Amino acid sequence: MAVNEVAIESERFGLQRLRSSTESERLLAEIEEFAIELKRRNVPGASWAAAAEELLGRARAERAAGRYGSAWSHLNAAKRETIDSFDACELEIWTARLRDEADAKLTNWRKGAITALLATPPNAAKCMDVKASDPAVALGRRKLKEARQIFDEYMGNSYWKIDILKREAFRAGGVLAVALILAAVALILREIAAPSAPYGTWTFDIVATMILGALGAAVSGALKPLNADRAARIPDLRAQTSLSFVRPIVGAGAAVIVVTILSSGIGGLKVDIVALPAAALVAGFSERLLTGSVAAASAVVGK
Repeated sequence: MAVNEVAIESERFGLQRLRSSTESERLLAEIEEFAIELKRRNVPGASWAAAAEELLGRARAERAAGRYGSAWSHLNAAKRETIDSFDACELEIWTARLRDEADAKLTNWRKGAITALLATPPNAAKCMDVKASDPAVALGRRKLKEARQIFDEYMGNSYWKIDILKREAFRAGGVLAVALILAAVALILREIAAPSAPYGTWTFDIVATMILGALGAAVSGALKPLNADRAARIPDLRAQTSLSFVRPIVGAGAAVIVVTILSSGIGGLKVDIVALPAAALVAGFSERLLTGSVAAASAVVGK
């Protein structure tokens, strides 16, 4: 190989190393460790071994493509196939381990399902006397596989939720950055164009009000992923995160409504003119100010 080709290959390898994430490296280690374990357990002609090999191959392919969620799913499925190779003692040990782990980590229906499947307490003293071909052992394997699948689904959903919130945090951060820039530009332009005009009297103050309201909503949206309920269902989380680009629009409208009500003094609501920009910002951030202002104004108008 020529020197230039070596340099190109080295540079390409270096870029790949830079792109490799901690998750990718951890996944690779798990795959390789399981491959060794599968080789140790492998029984020629066993259906579970063939299934585990195929699933392991799919896990490698998904990892290479950067689809880590699918790779973990295939790897966990491959690990579940090896349960069919457990003898009575291994079955007791892994059953007890999964039961304790589920008891410590789960709180929803999955905990009850796993507890029901693995209800029989371990008895390591007697497992040495039980043959691997015993029907009770076969039943225990099926129950353990089912319980393990329920637990793996829970863990997979947990990481999926984290991924959803991570993407939402980046998206909300981008929206917040844009809102900050627009707010800064709007306030600077106002200071240049109408430095002595009281807020609300300049023609384009309504634009500044809308931008400040959008900024408040963007701040609120950026905080939501940090305070999200991890126990929420995935469809609920996805529904919430889809509102990233809608919140600033709602915040802009809320700011206009609140500033208009406060400027008019209707319902006894009145603030100093210099506080109106802050009111616009808070209106976008908090729904409470909007609903309170509208309620007070409605009480007066409805009389």
